[in-house]
Amino acid sequence: ACVLCGLFGLIFVYMIFFSLISSAASSVRQIEVGKSSEKLLQMENYQDVVSYLKKQGFKNVSAAGEGDVKYGVDYEVGEITAISIDGDESFDEDDEFTQNSPIVIYYHSAADIEVKSYTSYVGENYMDVVEDLNDAGFYNIEIEEDPDLIIGLLNSEGEVESIEIDGSSYFLEGNEYPADAKIVITIHTFPD
Repeated sequence: ACVLCGLFGLIFVYMIFFSLISSAASSVRQIEVGKSSEKLLQMENYQDVVSYLKKQGFKNVSAAGEGDVKYGVDYEVGEITAISIDGDESFDEDDEFTQNSPIVIYYHSAADIEVKSYTSYVGENYMDVVEDLNDAGFYNIEIEEDPDLIIGLLNSEGEVESIEIDGSSYFLEGNEYPADAKIVITIHTFPD
């Protein structure tokens, strides 16, 4: 009877061992990329690449914005700059990697830009303010007119009445906002 217990115990240990080996082997399953690095770089934006690679079966896919898009730069937000799989930025469509290989998609994203205090803009000519904000790197600027001038003694036409960055009309020098932050400048004008 003890021999049978020992035999069943040995069989049980072997079953556990082979089940662990089998599950370990499945966790290092090799997956074919399906597209070369060049083809992936040609895709419309980084989110499409993330989606594609996850559909292929990769589990460790992340994206990293480079914070380099601002006024006067020809990059598009979301445009892919590089793709790295296991540290390799050049691969063919039939190359295989483990499903847990670290994959990073690098892409152009809005730069963070320091601003001056809101008080430094109020009362200034709006064209000077727009130029200053463009020079800093901002590119999503809207002008709203407030036709509140009667004779123009207290305020002049085109003078900044208020300014908002991402909905905030109170910001201090040194605050940072992304280059694509919505900026609304309200200016004094004469009624039509």
